[in-house]
Amino acid sequence: HKCEICGNCFGRPELLLTHMQTHVDHPNHHCTLCNKSFVTADRLQCHIRTHSGEKRFTCELCGKSFSQKMSFDYHKRWHAGEKPYECDICGRRTICFGDLKKHKRMHSDKRPYVCEVCGKSFRFISNLNRHRKGHTGKRLYVCQICGRSFIYNEGLRDHIKAGQKEKLFCCTICQKQFTKRWLLKQHMNLHTGETPLKCEFCHKTFPTSKAKGVHKYRKHSLEKKYVCNVCGKSFFNRFVLKSHNRIHTGERPHRCDTCGKSFTTPQALKNHGIVHSKIKAFKCEECGETFTSQTNLKRHCSIHTGQRPFQCDFCGKSFIQKVHLVCHRRIHTGEKPYKCHYCGKQFSDPSTFHKHKVRH
Repeated sequence: HKCEICGNCFGRPELLLTHMQTHVDHPNHHCTLCNKSFVTADRLQCHIRTHSGEKRFTCELCGKSFSQKMSFDYHKRWHAGEKPYECDICGRRTICFGDLKKHKRMHSDKRPYVCEVCGKSFRFISNLNRHRKGHTGKRLYVCQICGRSFIYNEGLRDHIKAGQKEKLFCCTICQKQFTKRWLLKQHMNLHTGETPLKCEFCHKTFPTSKAKGVHKYRKHSLEKKYVCNVCGKSFFNRFVLKSHNRIHTGERPHRCDTCGKSFTTPQALKNHGIVHSKIKAFKCEECGETFTSQTNLKRHCSIHTGQRPFQCDFCGKSFIQKVHLVCHRRIHTGEKPYKCHYCGKQFSDPSTFHKHKVRH
């Protein structure tokens, strides 16, 4: 019987249970990227891999990869049909000790997780976290088709199943339906041959004059009053400047309640919420692969088209994503906006910066 936290082995399950108490309430190892805490340095190192995306453990049977050895071991048990942990009340067996512990709460009246706002208690921490969202009013689950947001993942799922059937705006030529009028108007240009509205400054096109006007004000207005005192970049309003400053400070105040990952802006947090919804409403017509957002689908489609729309004006190199172009241009400009507050070292891209911070 092996301890899943420190790796120590015991001859009897009751000895393992006694040992497990030594790990309770001692989370002394802290992640510098999301402030999550762990009881051992090994567990912290495993967690850090979730930020870097590194997956060192690959299953030989199905090819699935894992960032943590413990998850990999559980997965191998699933293939083998091994369930070493047995409930002494009903005989149900589980793959890991944590699942057994959670299952045994179903036989107990204990509800150890209490809401600090209303006093309601729950058997599981996941149920408490879900309940808390009702008090905050935060709507992290956003429909990528119509923009409507929801407090709970289930609300978004129901909305996509039911609401998206109501496509109100229909093309009179090909009968294709759309959820918004401007999408229909944009589509009609395909039939009429009408040239869409084009920005005189950057040649970007827009379906309506209002959308074009908003773009010109935000992107090409001559007045940018708010200037970053670190890199000199200027902005139209102080809120955008405040968000930009977090690039230099490393501050990520908007945290996901589900996984603990942090973000610089509320919009970035909302976009991240789609990852947890597991709803893939956007389908590639070329290969059938589905995606959680229009942005991810668009990025994927460039694989089929070969398009690299973002070109470097210094060397001509092209990129699929704008963020890759921005990082690349810093090679030419020498800009290093990410500064380590521990040692003062500066970096041109965020991934290298975060890897460096982990070393401190």
